[in-house]
Amino acid sequence: MCLVCTIVLGSTKLSAQNEWARADSAIVRLAPSRFPAIPAGVKRDLERRGCRIPQLSEDTGVREPHNVIRGAFTGPHRVDWAILCSVYDTSQILVYRRGGAGATDSLGRRADRDYLQGLTAERIGFSREIGIATAADIRGYAEAYDGPAPPVVLDHLGIHDAFWGKFSGIYYLFDGKWLKLQGSD
Repeated sequence: MCLVCTIVLGSTKLSAQNEWARADSAIVRLAPSRFPAIPAGVKRDLERRGCRIPQLSEDTGVREPHNVIRGAFTGPHRVDWAILCSVYDTSQILVYRRGGAGATDSLGRRADRDYLQGLTAERIGFSREIGIATAADIRGYAEAYDGPAPPVVLDHLGIHDAFWGKFSGIYYLFDGKWLKLQGSD
């Protein structure tokens, strides 16, 4: 057995683990106050929960604050908010129906570290992003990736939950339940 080989390989593994741990601790998480468009009641609820809004790594090229979206997610002609909320290094999408002061739905709860990836040869970064999914997006993804058929009537928007550059899914409220539909691969 090569003692030097074992020490070098063990050291390399430890170094890689340290890089991932550093990347996890370097995730930028913004206070809700950094998003002036969020309604005051929603901001108060986010602050009460201790939410911070995680941001894509700068290596993705996205610079403006993001992971806060507004649209008709729970029915036609509504103004709802969906916000990626990180508390204790775990994120979930909180949905505030009609901008109400309390989140009514929680989707996609996962550890933030699950969304780390190598973005360059030297950098590991956070890569989770939410966005708006239109009816055309939903139907297009289902056809392109042979996913499950979406509901026949798509009369409001979905929430696109993406692992940047890898894969995604779409949350769509149908008949009182959130469906997880095909996104991009």
